[in-house]
Amino acid sequence: MDNNQEWQDFLQKLQKDKNPLYELLKETELDVGEKLTIYHPIEEEKAKVEKQRGKIQAKLVKMYPHWQHKKMMVKAGERSLNLDNDKLTEMTSPLQALGHRLFGDHAQPVLEEASAADTTCASIYTHLTERTKTL
Repeated sequence: MDNNQEWQDFLQKLQKDKNPLYELLKETELDVGEKLTIYHPIEEEKAKVEKQRGKIQAKLVKMYPHWQHKKMMVKAGERSLNLDNDKLTEMTSPLQALGHRLFGDHAQPVLEEASAADTTCASIYTHLTERTKTL
């Protein structure tokens, strides 16, 4: 079961139990990485969710003990990525984040071209950095 499904199941349980936290959380999204981050689309509602963070985390950990050691944060807005953060931490470059399936059999030439471009750009970045320091 993935993190989004666990979050949806958690919200459904709150709704089924007629827990008042459901009304606060029904429009939220959860991002699981090093921390648990709850995104609420409305800034004013974010403050209300923040006040209930302890209760939310207690109920969430009771249902999903594997999230026990993660710190919880609340942010306004929407999640920017739908990628699994655990997989992202294993990646060391944006090229790895692209995934080879996007290019199929043409992945190797694309990676070679990107590597060559990255080498070319390094000297430009160095030059621009030196110019900026001079200014």
